[in-house]
Amino acid sequence: MKETKEPLAKFQARVNKDNRVTIPRPILEAFGLKQNDYVKVLIRKIEISDKTVTVIAQALLAVKIGKYGAITLPKKLVKEFELRENEPVEVIILDYYKFEELVSEKGKELLSKLQSRNNYWILPADSQYLSEIGIKYKYLF
Repeated sequence: MKETKEPLAKFQARVNKDNRVTIPRPILEAFGLKQNDYVKVLIRKIEISDKTVTVIAQALLAVKIGKYGAITLPKKLVKEFELRENEPVEVIILDYYKFEELVSEKGKELLSKLQSRNNYWILPADSQYLSEIGIKYKYLF
């Protein structure tokens, strides 16, 4: 039997006029996520053509979930990626932090990262996100 560690969720969405992307309701409900919780996500600028999705740019960041499951992308990131309204992006949820956990050690680490000047990391467009963030495939036979 082999075991593979997968991201929690992966979906495509469009950037709205306020630089927001909305996490689909079924994903929010599956993990019990609500407003004021945080998610660690990989945001990918993508291009879709002829049944092919090409990753143009990607960044790793932690963001707060707003009303109706909306997450706001940092203005600097939107500018750097040249994201425009209605442009497609791919969102990969890697981890989440419940609001109640923010007093824990895990929460302190998240707040420290969020309050730093660079709260996202640009990754090469062709990198495999699993190896970049330290997730390893584990095979059991």
